[in-house]
Amino acid sequence: MIRPVFPLLILFRHGQTDYNASRRFQGQSDTPLNTLGRDQARRAGEIVGNLLEPLVRAGSHLGQCLTSDLPRARETADIVQAIVKNRMGIVIPFANEIRLREFSVGSLQDHTVDEFEAAFPGILQNFFRSYEGNPYTAKYPGERGESRGMLAERLAPMVRNVNEIWEQALLAANKEPKAAAAKNVYAQEGSEWQKTPTKIHLWSAHGGVIDTLLELMNIDAFGNKRLIGNGDVLVLAPVEKNSASQRHSEAGSVSSATTSATVSATTSATVSATVSATVSATVSATVSATVPTREQFALQNGCDVRWRLLRHYQVGDNIAARLDAVSKE
Repeated sequence: MIRPVFPLLILFRHGQTDYNASRRFQGQSDTPLNTLGRDQARRAGEIVGNLLEPLVRAGSHLGQCLTSDLPRARETADIVQAIVKNRMGIVIPFANEIRLREFSVGSLQDHTVDEFEAAFPGILQNFFRSYEGNPYTAKYPGERGESRGMLAERLAPMVRNVNEIWEQALLAANKEPKAAAAKNVYAQEGSEWQKTPTKIHLWSAHGGVIDTLLELMNIDAFGNKRLIGNGDVLVLAPVEKNSASQRHSEAGSVSSATTSATVSATTSATVSATVSATVSATVSATVSATVPTREQFALQNGCDVRWRLLRHYQVGDNIAARLDAVSKE
């Protein structure tokens, strides 16, 4: 009989800052929580305490306890830590992790949309158009601006690490060959996930970081809208390991077929003297225009375990929809 090995990952977003309240791009600014943000952090702490108390009592253990080193995330983690210590007498050993920092928003940092548009007309609209074309490669304006793909590059090793911890524990518990990694039976629809997870990881992070982590975990919880408010708490668990080689093979076959068709059509319509240049340019354009699916994006970053969002505890209001509105003006 397969013995279930069930880790949990509890993610929570930092509380509100004055930048959040004024809809100002903060990126990696050293902004502290405001009064409402500290209240949201306390509410997040109560939720985390409610989650941990019965699980720790039943024998669960803390795993990776990490926080972005930016002040707003660190302060939120400290507040959560204090509440859990007061309730349970245990200290969550949060360690700073710079890879959990928010997107670098480049030259947008410290500006509102209106301020930036007035100072640098057209640049923000160009960014939105680029984002609509490919959200993974669109870089925030400025020399230090990041794209979602760049953010994923620094987050992916963390996701791969927790994936590997789960896989290794699962294999050790069930003595299964690696090629036959079993499903996490506790993370299926309709199951009681409260049945004593083996490890509980806690990460304090940012909205953009959590969005990207969900993509790397192949979770489509909110569609294209960001619905993670300040202080929100998410509970996730790994479900199953995907076949990366099979997926890449299928993706490669599609890409190969598309390229062959493009080359064939282009070659027949172009004189022989320009075939090489035309084919090269056409193939390049075809590849650059290809936007990976969520699953392909995860696999491209080496993240081949599918997770499930078990719970989403909403604490703060979501105001990120403003970006969608601005991009359509």
